[in-house]
Amino acid sequence: MVKKNLSYKKIINDQIKLRKEIVSNFIKDQSRVESQKEISLKTGINENTLTRIKNNPESVTSFDNMVALYTVYPELNKRFLNQ
Repeated sequence: MVKKNLSYKKIINDQIKLRKEIVSNFIKDQSRVESQKEISLKTGINENTLTRIKNNPESVTSFDNMVALYTVYPELNKRFLNQ
């Protein structure tokens, strides 16, 4: 049973890591289309936070930021579904 729980934990951690990478890559790609200032104004996410997320996927820690990105940019959902 313990091995099974560790296996589930690894799967969940891998999913979290993958989704953080998707968000980081999305912000990188979106920054080519519009400025970080525009992204910040639309989502309410501080520009410094956007820069940290863009440069380091492990910086994605706030559920509020994820919801803001997901709400403003529905195309992010497609990336999650295509993982």
